[in-house]
Amino acid sequence: MSEIPEAAEARNPGTPPERLGDLADAFPELHRLIVVNPACPPDLRSWILEEVKDPMARRAWQAHQKAQAGEATTTQMPAVGSAPTAPMPALGRQGAPPAGVPRAGAPYAAQAAPRRRSSGCLVASVLTAGVLVLAGSCTAYVASQLSGGSGGSSASSSQEAQADPAPVDAISADLIQSPSLNISCEIGTDSVSCSIAERYYAENGQEDCDASLFSLTTTESTALACGEEFIGVEGQQVHTLEYGTSAANDTYACSSEETGMTCWNQWTGHGFTLNRTSYETF
Repeated sequence: MSEIPEAAEARNPGTPPERLGDLADAFPELHRLIVVNPACPPDLRSWILEEVKDPMARRAWQAHQKAQAGEATTTQMPAVGSAPTAPMPALGRQGAPPAGVPRAGAPYAAQAAPRRRSSGCLVASVLTAGVLVLAGSCTAYVASQLSGGSGGSSASSSQEAQADPAPVDAISADLIQSPSLNISCEIGTDSVSCSIAERYYAENGQEDCDASLFSLTTTESTALACGEEFIGVEGQQVHTLEYGTSAANDTYACSSEETGMTCWNQWTGHGFTLNRTSYETF
């Protein structure tokens, strides 16, 4: 969807500071462009970042600082107004401080799901004159057990097969964001969930959330999560998932593409895709 005409003024370094102030008051969606405009007055930038706490503006400003400083893609999230080398802040609710905002749960603590594979063989040594006969019997017994048990092992492996495994080159990360900084996702042990700031769902006839963020979550299936924000916590590391790459743990996975972010349960195959213009569940 095309930007509003005023977006050109918001990003133009030649726009007078007074006009940028008017745009900031009238068009909150342009905050992310105004804060990175060299003509933006420090007091206006401070108002947007520290008082309005616009999540898109905060991420755009941090990305701008990071680009100038030449930092690595993955950074740590800092408090607003810190130096360019400080960590990256978490996306917050637009127009309201993040304190007290209900969240989906505690941050993911990486845990590898146990894979159970066991085998054993008990050998009884009988020091008698018939040891050779007993040894031969044991060998025959073990062979019969291995032959008879192979079908069960195959069945077990088949039952544990993932419906939609993550790409083999997926990285391990519990908090990710899209390169556009518009989508943030938490990959946990019990669910995978995403929040998106700028979107046009109502205009395109889809159900939307009234809050500043629209959220979806997947456990075994997928559901709307209006009122919840999956943006991590300040001080938590966030990884920018470049287009064409994926992140996963033993149960859930997300892939970033130019067409949007797709996250799913690897065992059930259920999940969702979302971008600015639409979302779908599967």
